[in-house]
Amino acid sequence: MTTAKWSRLVRFVSRLGETLLGEPLAGDAHRARVLSSLDPFDPQAQLTSRVEGIARLLSPVVPTALVCIGLNYAQHARETDKPLPSFPVVFSKSLGAAQDPFGPIVLPAVAQDPPEVDYEAELAFVIGRPARDVSEADALAYVGGYLCANDVSARRWQGGRGGGQWYTGKSFDTFCPLGPQLVAPHVVGDPNALAISLTLNGATMQSSNTSDMIFGVSKLVSFLSQGTTLQTGTVVLTGTPSGVGFTRTPPVYLKDGDVVVVEIEKVWRAILLCQLTTTTAGQAGEPRRGRSPWPSQGRCVLCCCCSPLKCTRNTSTQKNKTFFISVGSDVFCDGGHVHVCDAVQQGQQLLGNDLDAAPRVALDVERQHGVVQRQAQQQPAIAALGVARNTDALKVVGDEAPAGHAHGALAELLDRLGAHGLEVGGGDLEPEL
Repeated sequence: MTTAKWSRLVRFVSRLGETLLGEPLAGDAHRARVLSSLDPFDPQAQLTSRVEGIARLLSPVVPTALVCIGLNYAQHARETDKPLPSFPVVFSKSLGAAQDPFGPIVLPAVAQDPPEVDYEAELAFVIGRPARDVSEADALAYVGGYLCANDVSARRWQGGRGGGQWYTGKSFDTFCPLGPQLVAPHVVGDPNALAISLTLNGATMQSSNTSDMIFGVSKLVSFLSQGTTLQTGTVVLTGTPSGVGFTRTPPVYLKDGDVVVVEIEKVWRAILLCQLTTTTAGQAGEPRRGRSPWPSQGRCVLCCCCSPLKCTRNTSTQKNKTFFISVGSDVFCDGGHVHVCDAVQQGQQLLGNDLDAAPRVALDVERQHGVVQRQAQQQPAIAALGVARNTDALKVVGDEAPAGHAHGALAELLDRLGAHGLEVGGGDLEPEL
């Protein structure tokens, strides 16, 4: 397998607006140690001593090709009443389908009458150096890393509407979310011995193991490379396990506001929010502005971490009440606002709730013309702290502290909460893997 000088890489926009590759710091997933190259497979690349704050996560790789395998899990083939294939079923997705982790799956209008967009959790691997006529025994030496993927599919466009070819129904914009981490082969070990699952709004829809693959990763690399050069950066989606929506009774298709979570053992998890497209004047085809994919868990959209807070006051109305503090950035709508924690399922009113009414306390992240409208003074009882993305930095609003990244803002908020009798009670900023 390809030897990497890193274990887990993220591609991100720093708080100064620079696109970088780096390895998240242990215990601080909001910052990363920067790689010396933007190419994760550059043999000269080294992890430097430079550390930068993460403002927004991007897909960990920029694919040079998106190659996909169909009907590659035995149980999935059976649920579709298809015979087990004798050779890998190969198709492709448009490069324009690639989507950043935590970004929305945009449900296009042409696939909504009636709904037909389906989910497919998949293990993906990336070719780390050019591969041609590779033997199965040597195949893993050409794998540069592994990542989570979702082969989102519009089923009717995959069939008749697409002329019988799968490409169109698999290639709508945002139909190939990747990441958030690129995980080195030495971390993953055997790629065909990993638990893989997908949940939809908290309900488990797919739960399997990559050992159910008909053609394992080694076989796929070898097969795909026969007479064909797989270029560095080629991303291969290895197929989906059983449990997809169209095979269910009644069928289950993605709808506006759905939260889809793909999780693969050792490879991490990806969280995606489904959004309809709009046709309003001047914004035709753009996703409707959405909200955080964590309406009740209060988790961070950057690193899937949360820090539970428990009230220590001895009043009957507040004793043992649990609060969540989350930190994040406006990754779901450009120019609008995002509530990282929707306290009472009415994020617009988050800061208007007092301790007795609100089951959550959140670090509210909002950008509206570069200004945060809600400031800390508006709700001193819960010391909610506003944070704005203002061109090249995240700044604390209503506080004289210097501009800093979101993790620093979190520390400020924890200090304020402590002044009101709240303390951290379990949990920390370690990513939940």
